[in-house]
Amino acid sequence: MEEVHFNDRGDSTYYEYLKENLKGKPVDKYTLSLKSDLIDGTLFVVEEKGFRITSIDYKVLKDFSINFTSDKQFDYTIIFFCEDVTYSGHDDKPIHFSVPTGFLILDNTQNIIFERKKGTHQQRVTLYFNRSDVSPFLNEKLNTIKDFAFHKGDDHTAIWKKVYFDKGPKDINPKLRNRWHIIKLHELCLIISNILLSFNGEEDLKKIYMDHEFEAVFEIRDYIQHNFHEKPIMSKLTKKYGINSTKLNEIFKYCFGQTVYKYYKHARIYKVRDEIITTHKSLTEIAYEFGFSDINHLSKSFIEEFGEKPSELKNSSKNDSQKGLDK
Repeated sequence: MEEVHFNDRGDSTYYEYLKENLKGKPVDKYTLSLKSDLIDGTLFVVEEKGFRITSIDYKVLKDFSINFTSDKQFDYTIIFFCEDVTYSGHDDKPIHFSVPTGFLILDNTQNIIFERKKGTHQQRVTLYFNRSDVSPFLNEKLNTIKDFAFHKGDDHTAIWKKVYFDKGPKDINPKLRNRWHIIKLHELCLIISNILLSFNGEEDLKKIYMDHEFEAVFEIRDYIQHNFHEKPIMSKLTKKYGINSTKLNEIFKYCFGQTVYKYYKHARIYKVRDEIITTHKSLTEIAYEFGFSDINHLSKSFIEEFGEKPSELKNSSKNDSQKGLDK
């Protein structure tokens, strides 16, 4: 898969850097038309002293990945509306997630990759800012970030995205469209400033998710997959892995589409199905091995998921194996 790298831009303006790196064609002093074998879209850049914000809207023509590195001229980078993010944790295990109406806060990270699939439509805004733009309390917390933090957004970010990208400046006089873009992007800065400046206590910190919490969630997922005999108990997991129970379930939903317990039930019953098909263990043995109270408990869960009794699957698998031997 082809890779696009966003590294240090050197002495050039960001507009010039993006024009060169993305092979963009200048439309005006803010806008680049992007047409290549990878993408087809438009990029808008506003760069002022101590501040930069870009928006990009494009269709993906070919699978590729973006290796993103923060700009050293700024303390933090915020990337809004991220889809298909891959973060390599400190054990090098890839962690995948999306923040469709929220944002990532990056602090000099070199581990963020955006995967782009052919046929998808990507819309993203990137803001570069400094420590002086957020509350002292949040600064203290952001200083603990190893690579990134993410906020799932709110009604304001969701509405802004819809108005900016879906509706756009269609009804705005062409002479005023650049001004419209600049005003809307500054409006998003106001929205994010309101979110960040409101962080003044531990209760507010529950709304933001740190990289180490993502790593904890993936460690818990791995633990569940190797311990199906043991029902996950939230109080034990949160104590062992150092993560708030609410955050644990919310991040689990972002990454795997289910709460911890639903994931456990789903993954366990599918593993049971594999055991029935691929081993000669009795159903009683399997029920005991996977933490079911008895064979009736196993049978009930199996029927709920697959619409048939485990004994029926076992018999059909046995018959299929016998037919294979007879041949």
